[in-house]
Amino acid sequence: MKKKIRIIGGGVIGTSLAYFLSKYPEADVTVFEKNTIGSGTTAKSAGTHCLIDDSVAHEFWSVRLFGFNFYTGLEKEQPGSAGFEKTGTLTVAPYREYEMYVLQAIDLTLASGYYAEYWRDPEKIHKIIPDLNLDGVLGAG
Repeated sequence: MKKKIRIIGGGVIGTSLAYFLSKYPEADVTVFEKNTIGSGTTAKSAGTHCLIDDSVAHEFWSVRLFGFNFYTGLEKEQPGSAGFEKTGTLTVAPYREYEMYVLQAIDLTLASGYYAEYWRDPEKIHKIIPDLNLDGVLGAG
């Protein structure tokens, strides 16, 4: 017999919970939302999901990679459903310790099967962002 699961609120948390619970064959999931799905605070927020940035330490790479793989997977299942676009990211390294962080992130990205590069050549960086002031910049990934 299926287990009835009822979720109140169709924002990012409620719909995420419903999505993952719906993967279990024994779950009968229903989401209750007073307006339209994603119409509350979720509709007023925007976010990015980057493989290379400094918002999460490398110790949590598996969490970052899970989220990135999840969104790219949703787009493969139903294009446009999550509004996730792979556009790329440019991370600039202004000092040596941060450069090492970026280089490690690039290694992790490549090892995970995604594309990444690191440039020390200012001309290559300016091809991406022509107006970027590169004074003191060691490179960019």
